[in-house]
Amino acid sequence: MSDVNRILNSGHFKSQRSISPSRHASKAVAPEKPGQCVEDSRKLSDTSFILKNPLISDLVNAVDQPILVEGPSKPDLTQIAVIGGVKSADRTNVTYDVVFIGRNDGHILKAIKVPGHGSVLIEVVKVFDNPPTVIQAIRPIQERNELVVVGSDRVAKIPIYHCGKQNSCSRCVALRDPHCAWDTENLMCVHALDWNSGSFVQNVAKGISAQCPEGINNNGDPAYAINMPIMDEETPTDSFNQLVDDNKDVGFSGSTIAMLVILVIFVACAVGFMIGYRISRKRFINELQTAHSSGSSSNGSDYDSYGRARLTRHDSLTTASKLGADLYSMAPHKVSDTMSLVIGHGQHIPVMTASVSNAN
Repeated sequence: MSDVNRILNSGHFKSQRSISPSRHASKAVAPEKPGQCVEDSRKLSDTSFILKNPLISDLVNAVDQPILVEGPSKPDLTQIAVIGGVKSADRTNVTYDVVFIGRNDGHILKAIKVPGHGSVLIEVVKVFDNPPTVIQAIRPIQERNELVVVGSDRVAKIPIYHCGKQNSCSRCVALRDPHCAWDTENLMCVHALDWNSGSFVQNVAKGISAQCPEGINNNGDPAYAINMPIMDEETPTDSFNQLVDDNKDVGFSGSTIAMLVILVIFVACAVGFMIGYRISRKRFINELQTAHSSGSSSNGSDYDSYGRARLTRHDSLTTASKLGADLYSMAPHKVSDTMSLVIGHGQHIPVMTASVSNAN
């Protein structure tokens, strides 16, 4: 905060000299900075000054990497409180700064910065619900190990730690909370003011320990969520529900979906082709059977089933009783076949029968 105050008091604000969108550091800005006293306050307005010069030229250098980074889809961060110098139970004389972050959805995040191992999100506590209340202030009370949370219309009090919700050594160690350690004598996850008296298992840096009899916990949960009931008076806070925050995405990849779509299209085309082929083949067979039955039931008629004329070939002459006077009374030695041409019903043309015979 000293760097921030120094830049606000002695730094240069960026000003826009022209219609160009770029801004440059300028000393021509009024020497009075926001928060400073002037002889006549009516001549200076902090609001108008900030509206005209909202940017500062100098930068505030970060001490380390950010403790928590969340995207635009996450709730807004509204308040922050820090408990510094929290001693761990691993007897390495390492202290941690525990950070409590309030959000506009009524949740509080507890996180720490582990040197050499990045940030650790310990837990997410739901303080206000139905409807969610914006957290406007957070005040730790270390003497009582409590956290006072002020919302827009409610005030609540919650514990700083929730060690008792872990029922095994591995889960207690995986919590990575410097306030909590596994008591090997009482077989409980507890908090103690003095870690030197007793036997405790804790590993804030890695979250695993070979001293746990049930083995190493590999659940991989970065934090667990707690539903905390609202407390408007000084009452115990042992009754609350614990929810595991599972952020694993279950779904199909893009390549898998594309392959499934192609396979479905191929199967649909194959099924459609087979159905069409079977229907076409069945219709063709039915037409052949219909034509054959119509032809056989016509009893030698010169018309087909559609009433069309057809050419009929007779292998022998008609009986002798039906022969005309212009034909031989005796059959010739060689007789050619007799051909009859019959014209359709719709044409009024007399039917002519020609008989040709060759005699020796």
